[in-house]
Amino acid sequence: MDKLIRAASAAFVIFAAVFAFIAGQRIDQMTIALLGGVMIGLLFTMPVLVVVVIALNRNRRAEEPIAAPEHYYSPMPQQPPQMWLTPAQIKQLESAQQPAYQMPQGYAAPPVFQLPPQRKFMVIGDNGEMTEAF
Repeated sequence: MDKLIRAASAAFVIFAAVFAFIAGQRIDQMTIALLGGVMIGLLFTMPVLVVVVIALNRNRRAEEPIAAPEHYYSPMPQQPPQMWLTPAQIKQLESAQQPAYQMPQGYAAPPVFQLPPQRKFMVIGDNGEMTEAF
């Protein structure tokens, strides 16, 4: 694996050198001056960037971590209340459960509240024959 990495690195360096030579022959003098100025500007900003990063990390280490606020939980009862019913009470509850309102017989809802009629869907086959879809 080490040999593969070294061979790939050497190939990349050779490719970069050949590419730089070919591109350098075709570039104008003004372009070379512009790229040189950009490179010099980047080189001069590196020390300032390093100083700023060190200063920011130093201040971050000096700050004490802020403790997370404690959450408030409402007190829960020790045991949920239990309800005990005897069979007689259950029968009494079942007999008392009647609907609050019963519809009179023969009553029909107004048309606004009635469901629309069932729709029929037709499928047209390859030969033009219509069949009802289910």
